[in-house]
Amino acid sequence: MKHEGEQDEFECRMIETEIFSRLRKAIEKLPRECRKVFELCYFEGMNNEKAAQTLRISIETVKAQKKRGKQILRKNLQELYPLFALLFGL
Repeated sequence: MKHEGEQDEFECRMIETEIFSRLRKAIEKLPRECRKVFELCYFEGMNNEKAAQTLRISIETVKAQKKRGKQILRKNLQELYPLFALLFGL
């Protein structure tokens, strides 16, 4: 029989797995330009200038694509807010 602490930890890991799985799927559905910028900046840790150089676009375009990507993700992932609240005790 699992102890309460172990059960809580297990549930948190399940919630984390679900959140990251849905987030990854939502990122994959972003428009191509947004997805490229999002992946370079948030997964590869590039700053706006480096991402702009890599993609051969302006820094302003990088900023705009990041903003657009965040807006799309926020809209598409609204149903995850209760999971965030459970996971982070909000």
